[in-house]
Amino acid sequence: KPTKPPKYVRKGILRALLIGIRYFNTPNELAGCHQDIDDVTEYITKKHPRCCIATLRDKADDPLYQRSDCPTGANITAGMVALINSAKPGDTLLVYYSGHGSYQKDALTDEPDHIDESICPVDCQTAGMIVDDKLQN
Repeated sequence: KPTKPPKYVRKGILRALLIGIRYFNTPNELAGCHQDIDDVTEYITKKHPRCCIATLRDKADDPLYQRSDCPTGANITAGMVALINSAKPGDTLLVYYSGHGSYQKDALTDEPDHIDESICPVDCQTAGMIVDDKLQN
């Protein structure tokens, strides 16, 4: 008589960093990025009651990007480092990004297409983009 394989049971928790950037009051403003974060949060909390979620989102009334939960390049990088440092054995880590992406010439010559992909933090015009090489490290 065949037996069923044991059901996988996650022993850790789901830890997530959710980033939503609308780029308020700019020519590049997006409409649905905050709703994306709300939808993903709702899905995660329904499916994974044991979860830990951090969110970064811009606000229309914060043009100086001084809040700790504002998705600046520095805060996104710090959020990813904090997510990794908080991980315990058995945890699942998730980074979800809703915002603009871009590309630029491959600085390290490690890409077959000679292009680096990047995400655009809310302060990308002054602080630059976050390139895939940095995310990989």
